[in-house]
Order: sequence, then structure tokens, then C-alpha cells
Amino acid sequence: MASREKVNIALQKVGEKLVQGFISEIRNANKVSTGALTNPDNWNIEVVDGRLIITTLDYAGTVDAGRGVSEQDDGGALRSALLRWVFDKNITLSQSGRTRGRQTGQFFRKGSINLPSSKTKSVVFAMARKIHEGGWGQRYGIVDFSNKTITRYSDYIASTVGEAYIQDIKESVDETITNYLRNQ
Repeated sequence: MASREKVNIALQKVGEKLVQGFISEIRNANKVSTGALTNPDNWNIEVVDGRLIITTLDYAGTVDAGRGVSEQDDGGALRSALLRWVFDKNITLSQSGRTRGRQTGQFFRKGSINLPSSKTKSVVFAMARKIHEGGWGQRYGIVDFSNKTITRYSDYIASTVGEAYIQDIKESVDETITNYLRNQ
């Protein structure tokens, strides 16, 4: 029986090429925040039972396709992620109107990640509410790296995997005919 080794090797090569393309598309889209998705070490390529499986960080799907409208009661996961983002990126928050003696454009204290100020909490709450109501991606842009890369490499995928399958079929037919002739 012909082995699927050639097909598996071809799929592994395709996976490596796709990951290179994904990283390239993410960089070209200028949507890099932490750079984690552009690090090849954060991508895993496996071939299991003749299937190519590419995995990476959990949020890659959001970067690729955006996030749809969601329930506002997600247990505060989005708010806590946004709060962490505000502090990790050291984003400065400013007043956008005259309230309590402050003038427009004045900055206010954020507090700390463990004890954020009430102003920081309200800004993060408003951000989370907007994302819950309108989703994220369609309005702010998405990378769509998977579709772009697969489209760009479709000829390479077809030729690489196709040639491996042709070789596999040829070996299978040769073995079948050879075994048939031996049994005659």
C-alpha cells in the first residue's frame, strides 16, 4: 500500500508557506500591536490524518475577521481586556468636555491596573459598550490575512499538493497492478 508520506510532506510545506504569508499580510496591513502574531514561533503547523492544521494565538481570529455584535454580559472579560490594554500600552486619557472644573483636553490620572480611577473605568466601560453594540472589524478594519494568503498561494498549493497526490496515486496503482500480476 502506498504511503501518504509524500502528501503529508507536501502539506507541511504548504503550511510553512501559508504561515509566512499570514505573517507577511499582518505586517503589510499595519495592524501590528504586540507583534506576537508576526513571530513564527507562535504558529504551529501539523499534518494529522492527511489534514493540514495551523494553530496560533487565540485572538488571531479577531485580527483576521473582526468581532461581531455580542452580549453585553460577558462577565466583564472585554472590559478587563480593554483595561489591561490601556495600561499595557500606557494610553493617556483626557477629558473631552468641561466637567468639575477641568477644561477640554486635560489629562486625568488612570490609577493602576489593580486600582483604576473611576474615570478610567468609565472610559473602558464606554469602549466595551461600543464594541458590544457594533462589533469590531467592519468599522475599524480587519486584516483578512487568511483569505488573502490562500488566494495568493492557491497555485502553489494546487501544484505542491497535486503533485504529491499524483505520485501517491501512481504508487498505489503500481502496487495494485504488481500485486494482481503476482497473484496470477
